[in-house]
Amino acid sequence: MPLRAASCRIGLAIARRASAGAGTATLLLALPAVAAAETAQESARAAPETAPPNYLRPAFETALGLAAASVWYWVDDRNVFDWDRPSLEQRLNGEAWRFDNNTFALNFLWHPLAGGGLYVLARGNRLSVPVSFLYSLAGSTLWEYVIEFKEKVSINDMLITPIAGLPLGEFFHKLAEYLSSVPPRTAAQHALVWSLGLSVHGHRSLDGIEPAPASRVDRLGYASPLFSRFSFYYGFGQTARFGSAASSTHVIGARGKLVSLPGYLTPDSFGRWFHRADVTTLELELGASEHGVGGDLFSEAIVGGYHAQSLAFSGERPSGAFATTGVAVAYRYRDDPSFGFDDRQGFMHAPGLAVDLGAAGRRRHARLELRSYLSFGGMSNTTRSAAAWEAREGRTKTVLERWGYSFGYGSTSSAQASLGLGSFELRGGVGVTAYRSIQGLDRTQENVEEDVVVTELARDYTASAWLAPPATPLK
Repeated sequence: MPLRAASCRIGLAIARRASAGAGTATLLLALPAVAAAETAQESARAAPETAPPNYLRPAFETALGLAAASVWYWVDDRNVFDWDRPSLEQRLNGEAWRFDNNTFALNFLWHPLAGGGLYVLARGNRLSVPVSFLYSLAGSTLWEYVIEFKEKVSINDMLITPIAGLPLGEFFHKLAEYLSSVPPRTAAQHALVWSLGLSVHGHRSLDGIEPAPASRVDRLGYASPLFSRFSFYYGFGQTARFGSAASSTHVIGARGKLVSLPGYLTPDSFGRWFHRADVTTLELELGASEHGVGGDLFSEAIVGGYHAQSLAFSGERPSGAFATTGVAVAYRYRDDPSFGFDDRQGFMHAPGLAVDLGAAGRRRHARLELRSYLSFGGMSNTTRSAAAWEAREGRTKTVLERWGYSFGYGSTSSAQASLGLGSFELRGGVGVTAYRSIQGLDRTQENVEEDVVVTELARDYTASAWLAPPATPLK
């Protein structure tokens, strides 16, 4: 199995990637202009909302959204080329179940975002995590079987839309709860609550529900019962493929973590099971160089597990230890040519094992995050496996010929560690994805003459240094 990508990122030093035997070296100077707000909220659980779950409204909202999307589907003449016209029997018995041949972004970015949107509508109407997932799955099924009745059923859309939509949707649901935790007072708060917070604030307004009470206000002016941690950063440096001239590269990014587990990382000692996707994260990074502009989006929800902690005040911050372990669902979309090669990954990761361990003292803190997932999705083919299909004599997979990627499955494992002393922190990690294409299910499989097997191995190594000036929200 060929080496696909190897990278070593040092936030204040060096980054390296290699693809198909050619390497890339990058110097990233991560400026201390990382705006961050890290807050641990009250341990009391939010008071129960007075209104019961509304099952009818999200069904109506889902139908309205599908109707609006169907207008585009029937008006856009390009969709005619996807009309395979299978029989109803073929669509029901599985004979017409195939991987579609849409673009990489449509399959692995827009469909997960659509699934997350359907999920958020249900969660905003106070439905549980599993029921909200079923609403998202129902919306995806209606789209495939009713609106796109002239097409073969897309296996990848049926899986990725609702499953990848769960971690995305759950994070944005919690973000909406956070933004809706206090009545908006400023113009900026009004803009946020009626945009990112609309799914919660709008439905609460319709039902006359007040925000859950919380006594502590964080640095951003919110009194949410959620644990919240947000950070934003910018970096720049030089990128060069070995043996070629260097070029400038720029990176901006944002990270967020929202946890609804009562007492999470507050001065308290307890152990508690959870099962409501209480721990969510989202990371977004955009990179640009003369090779192009790209991005990397990752989201995760630990849907159930166990959290234990023993924390007490030591000066102005809690000290002690904590551990969280559970079953996770995650999603990654990467389309980043800024290192000089085609680096595209679109995966749903489920199920997965997540383990978070941490310890803190008066001035020292350490953390270890371990992840291991089963993965399904698509990956660009740029290494020696690509040579196999480029040297073929007959037609192969449609998406491989048109868009340079294939559908497949595999596993993804990663380890991230950090060690801090006062306002200084070092972070490092490694991630490995092993991937193999799936054969025999191309949209036009009957025309495939040489169904080439594609294997990939992606490796990422990261290292960074962070500095947080005292009494400021910067890193």
